[in-house]
Amino acid sequence: MKVYRGLNPYALFEERVLDGAASPGQAVVRSGGKFAATSVESTLHAILTDKANVLAGNELGAAYADGDNVEAYVPQNGEKIEMILAAGMTVSKDDALFVNSDGYLEKVADGETQFAIADEDAKTTTAVGTIKATVSIL
Repeated sequence: MKVYRGLNPYALFEERVLDGAASPGQAVVRSGGKFAATSVESTLHAILTDKANVLAGNELGAAYADGDNVEAYVPQNGEKIEMILAAGMTVSKDDALFVNSDGYLEKVADGETQFAIADEDAKTTTAVGTIKATVSIL
């Protein structure tokens, strides 16, 4: 998996220890000086990158374990990203997306805070997938 970042020359990347397991393309939050897979819906997310996998010679997209040193990217409005799409989703281009409590994107239904707009159609069944989107935090 590749996390796309926009042309922002001031892009904010952070390196921290991971609290729990997570995968590149999953949203994380800062928690006690570490990154943790999100457990609350929020617009203040960072997205795990594959940099630590590349540096360690691991397969791209390989999951990170609890205690791994990881890098996450803090996206800005208008930037292109690729993130994990939750299982059981049918998304059309231009659908509004939010980050669920697992750190995956889902289609906005009722009351969720928009995080991004889908750049493509995507469908997942019983497994998660990926989707390209544009950050659009409302």
